[in-house]
Amino acid sequence: MLVECDAAILIGDPALFALEDRQAREARTGEKLVYHDLSEEWIKQTGAPWISAVWAIRESSLAANDLTLDAIAADFTASRDCGLANIEALVEEWSAKLPIPAEIIHSYLATNIFYNLDEECIDGMKTFYKLASKYEILPKFTL
Repeated sequence: MLVECDAAILIGDPALFALEDRQAREARTGEKLVYHDLSEEWIKQTGAPWISAVWAIRESSLAANDLTLDAIAADFTASRDCGLANIEALVEEWSAKLPIPAEIIHSYLATNIFYNLDEECIDGMKTFYKLASKYEILPKFTL
């Protein structure tokens, strides 16, 4: 990606790979890249939580599949709860498949990810939308 572009945004596994490969990349290429964690930068600048992903579904999809919002929410919640109850097993499974140390995977799953969209998180998203609107990155935001 950086062959053609000056910057890149990486999330999930690619971001973890890039951080793990940082020193080796510099040794291979001689290129010293600047790494920024968007969530750290956002929190430092705003004091608000950083929300990088949410589970969402369109109402039209519910109707098209004869699903209720409660049924989908229950499935999402069960999936989250199962994952949280099995973090150690997930770390063991994925550390065998990925070139990332188990402790990094554990930290990512247990510390880096916040699994509940509470009022503070919603306020953080509102802050994002307000600022994006103010700087004309997104259309005007109103509550």
